Amino acid sequence: MTTPTPRQKALAAQVVLPMAPLPTVAGYCPAWVESKGAECRRPATDGLLCRRHHNVAERRLAAAIEKRQDQAAKAREKAPARRARLAVLDERIALLQSRLSRPETMDTAAYGGAVNTRIQARREAAMVRDVETGAELHRLTREAAHLRNLLEATA
Repeated sequence: MTTPTPRQKALAAQVVLPMAPLPTVAGYCPAWVESKGAECRRPATDGLLCRRHHNVAERRLAAAIEKRQDQAAKAREKAPARRARLAVLDERIALLQSRLSRPETMDTAAYGGAVNTRIQARREAAMVRDVETGAELHRLTREAAHLRNLLEATA
């Protein structure tokens, strides 16, 4: 028996169970028959599959290829808008990062002991702002990473 071609493997992958291993030699049809709850097991005539499941696999593969092509076309159409949104997000991220409060001094001794109540209130308000800014920064960074992944996939 000859080894199956990539096309025969692709066809077989359309009709076997998703987690089932593909056969390495053409002996019997590995297609899953849902009504039986078992494999077809007829003699393989067209590559790895019987004639009936070969025709089913051809239709499914053609539909899957068409679906992927449609998805790729839609992704190409959306790419300019995604790039523009990514530029806006990058600007907003840079702005938020510049707003995060920095310690007034790097001297750790300056933070201990009794502190004027107004200074302490200002520090606490800055901490609250930093938490809110950090949450928004995290959300925007995740969205920007998602857009970058989508743009890399379409490139």
